[in-house]
Amino acid sequence: ATTQNPDFNKKTPNLWLRDESMDMSEFSVGAWGNDWIVLNVQQSGFYRVSYSANLWMTIRDGLKVNPDVIHLTNRRVLQEELNIGIAISNRLLASTVLEFLTYLSEEENYLVWNDANVNFALFNRTLFGTEMYANYMNFIAQLTRSHLTRIGYEASSSDEAIEITQLRSRVKTLNCYALDEVCLQHELDKLIKYYENEAENDIPEFCSAFRLANQTLFDHYVNELTTNV
Repeated sequence: ATTQNPDFNKKTPNLWLRDESMDMSEFSVGAWGNDWIVLNVQQSGFYRVSYSANLWMTIRDGLKVNPDVIHLTNRRVLQEELNIGIAISNRLLASTVLEFLTYLSEEENYLVWNDANVNFALFNRTLFGTEMYANYMNFIAQLTRSHLTRIGYEASSSDEAIEITQLRSRVKTLNCYALDEVCLQHELDKLIKYYENEAENDIPEFCSAFRLANQTLFDHYVNELTTNV
């Protein structure tokens, strides 16, 4: 599928790679130039794809304009292929992977965020304890903030679509983990209400709320935990 022909429904082969030396230039797949191309439509073939750094950026640009232009299955697989490229085959630079991940500020499907966790976890393990970790946390906060601004930190109604609830769960967890002040304050406000009346208020995300909680709140719940073991 390409920019000029974004057809992800046709899953019959366009080309058989008969040996390792075959080149895609031997087969016309439409206009290239600045166009994106995604292979293995809906992951119908038993193989992986290694894209060049330039092509990753071209795909990202297309996704930033409209994530749905690329089939959901392929958007999920792209996260796995990013991980293979940086963590297993060493074909991709960290900067390329991070640049591609910026499109997630437009990605509304929670399943893609599920698959992106493999890359978030990789960077978290690699950068934790280094001078770059604070920058990475800021990157995550910015990546998730736009979604929370749009859908809110809590459901606005009891009949909210499950897709929105699931998306919020994923981006909010990442946003609070990245110590975004708005997210932490939101959970602190929930904690205060819960402390005042546990029966009528929702349970907060304690780990996030305690980041800004005062000593009285902290001691109260530590004591409650240790005396009810």
